[in-house]
Amino acid sequence: MVFRSPHCYTGVSHMVLRMARPTRRRGSTRSQFRKRVPDDVLRKARGQRITFRLPNDNGDEVVISAKAGPEVTFSLRTSDKRSQDERHGIALAQFEQWCDAIRNGPRPLSQKRRSALAGLLYLAFAETLEDDPGDPALWAAVQEANNHAISGPLLGIYDAEADGRQEALERRFGGLVDLILQREGVVTDKASRNALLAEAGMKLTKAAEKLQRNASGDFTPDPFAASIPAWKGEVNAEPGNATTLTFENLFERWKEETRPAPSTVTSWRGHVKQFKRHLGHDDPRRVTRDNVVAWKDILLARGLKGINDGHLATIKALFNYGVRNGLLKDNSAKDVNARRRREAGDSRLPYEDDEVAQLLALADKETLPARRWLPWLMAFSGARVGEVAQLWGDRVVRVDGIPVMKIAPADDGGTLKNEGSERAVPIHPALIERGFLSFVRERGSGPLFYGGGRKKRGKSTAARHASKGVANHLAAWIRANGFTNKRKAPSHALRHWFKTECSKLGIQDSVADAIQGHVGNSGVAGRYRHIGVATMAGAIKQITVPVLPTKQKR
Repeated sequence: MVFRSPHCYTGVSHMVLRMARPTRRRGSTRSQFRKRVPDDVLRKARGQRITFRLPNDNGDEVVISAKAGPEVTFSLRTSDKRSQDERHGIALAQFEQWCDAIRNGPRPLSQKRRSALAGLLYLAFAETLEDDPGDPALWAAVQEANNHAISGPLLGIYDAEADGRQEALERRFGGLVDLILQREGVVTDKASRNALLAEAGMKLTKAAEKLQRNASGDFTPDPFAASIPAWKGEVNAEPGNATTLTFENLFERWKEETRPAPSTVTSWRGHVKQFKRHLGHDDPRRVTRDNVVAWKDILLARGLKGINDGHLATIKALFNYGVRNGLLKDNSAKDVNARRRREAGDSRLPYEDDEVAQLLALADKETLPARRWLPWLMAFSGARVGEVAQLWGDRVVRVDGIPVMKIAPADDGGTLKNEGSERAVPIHPALIERGFLSFVRERGSGPLFYGGGRKKRGKSTAARHASKGVANHLAAWIRANGFTNKRKAPSHALRHWFKTECSKLGIQDSVADAIQGHVGNSGVAGRYRHIGVATMAGAIKQITVPVLPTKQKR
């Protein structure tokens, strides 16, 4: 099994780049990282291997292992000048983190911290591979191999009694454990590492069990992920250090207070880790405006879009929280914005009528519920895919005699985009004619498009709700059937089409907004306007089912 970290590095501060530069190898266009190991570190760590994780142009990572001697030297593995500088700066930050860990010496790991570290391995597999888990037989074989290692000799390759189990764990999981220790800058003692091997073995086996279920089509919400404690970072290991503030615990405190959607937690956590690696340290109090501007410039140089609403919005929100709660003196990101002129060809487009007709015709031939019904529900309600993918049977009811679906957070921990997203949407007659209400009765009161669905209180603590997997698989199916225009999001282009149809038919914007759960442009005044179900049903009935051109009919 190959470990692929879900994390990536996207930048490094200009300050670090000025401190050291890549060195050119004679006769090669590829530069090297070359750094002298301080004497005090070398005395403790000569011969140890350091793992460097560097950004790749395709969004993945380049993983490089180098041996610690008087110098640490390795190829940066790129001929591109900008990539060389970026990788060198990131490698330098990782090298300094490794030196600090060696100087601090080995520390024992508590049971909770071992569980959190092993949990990083669990999440790297269970979440990263969820959307495309492959063959169930693969994960059954992984579980078997893991269980052999956990219980004793690995696959019968060697015989062992007293030391056999530890040796088996080492062979099976040692590389992954060392990788996560090195990545997080943790230097621990032998007893803690041995215990961590066993913990990692258990959690990786749990990950294989989950991925086997996913590969078999079961995307039930993952309760095990909620049991894993958050990894707070090595800085927090200092006992009694009440004044320590790291990006991770700042993020966790913000998350606990604001309770954002799981999808927001996932994307924002990634932005925070990218920013931390750009800085080369883990202290929000040391961040300056120049640091934020340098990061913004690097993100722009990489050609990224949505920086203001993604990367910068994350840091601004966290720092605002820190200021409000007395953790930070000011918000260093407050006035930093990426000013990029929108270019022609960037905006999102709706599907054309014939594309909607083609997609609905494909849906009519499907037996898988998500493929059969979700395109129809989105096309004739303008709902977001995440809203209808988490629909439960007991949310399809009658209001004033009109069949509606109540868009609301799923009882097993689903979420909506915002407060205005919760609404009752009349069901288009075309869906009723095709038997949607009969389908709902057959499925019962639980989730219509995924398994499981136990009710619980509060928001989900899992990284993503089961409906997210349903939505992702639907998007992949739509793309696979020829809907490949990058400006037309596989599912969301139906939402755009619905809005366009409303405009063509002269349906008032306020009515269309109410149906789609849009806040609209009316601001606070809009909250005083209530659009009834009958009014919405009348508007929805005006939207007709598009038909395929004659030559495309089959």
